[in-house]
Amino acid sequence: MARTLYFFLFVSVVTYGFQYCSGSEVAALTHETFIEHASTKTGYVLFYAPWCNHCSMFMPIWQKLAEEEDYAVSKIDCSVKEHAQIAADNRIKGYPTIKFHHEGKFYTYPYKRRIQPLKDFAEHILSGHPEVEPHNVVLRFPTFTDFLKGMLNADKYIAFSATAAGGCLGVVVSLILFWCCFSSDSDFDKQVKERLAEIDKVIEKQKTSEDNKKPQRKKNESKNSETKSEDSKPIESKKDR
Repeated sequence: MARTLYFFLFVSVVTYGFQYCSGSEVAALTHETFIEHASTKTGYVLFYAPWCNHCSMFMPIWQKLAEEEDYAVSKIDCSVKEHAQIAADNRIKGYPTIKFHHEGKFYTYPYKRRIQPLKDFAEHILSGHPEVEPHNVVLRFPTFTDFLKGMLNADKYIAFSATAAGGCLGVVVSLILFWCCFSSDSDFDKQVKERLAEIDKVIEKQKTSEDNKKPQRKKNESKNSETKSEDSKPIESKKDR
């Protein structure tokens, strides 16, 4: 009896250990874990929605793929409000959509949702011969709430340094605005008068150059008229003489 109990206990431990080491669970991603997962790991991610019947029918195949392969197999629920923007940024137009992520790039799976085509598609990418053109993984940019959370979780010295730097920048911007908006009227009037004087000089110079050109034009016109008049005189023949 004791031997039988030990045997079943041994089998249970070995089975649990094999499942744990093989990483057979499908990872459920969130808006907080998507960035790290898609940019640092290699594997598949399934964009799905719980209300999609095709997604529900495909889930057993997805779970089987996770059990049989060593690379990561994950999913993200796009019906969650925080995940909708991630789906839109990464060109998700329908559910389910399957993408393979490798070295910061997404490869959209275009074939039937079956085990063997999924394995072949991944093998071609990992061997350096992808069947489709990749696109960059678009990561969600941090919001102001994320910034505040990071400040609360950061080291006190780092948080103080960042706050101090932001305060100094605000003071500098305020001084620049004050100088631009509240400078004395006399300085402003002086700058305007100097600029107008420069414009007047340019206009006067142009007028002078035009006046100098007018006599030369008249002289040229008179020469041309004399030449024309000489050419228009009739030539006397010998008979007339």
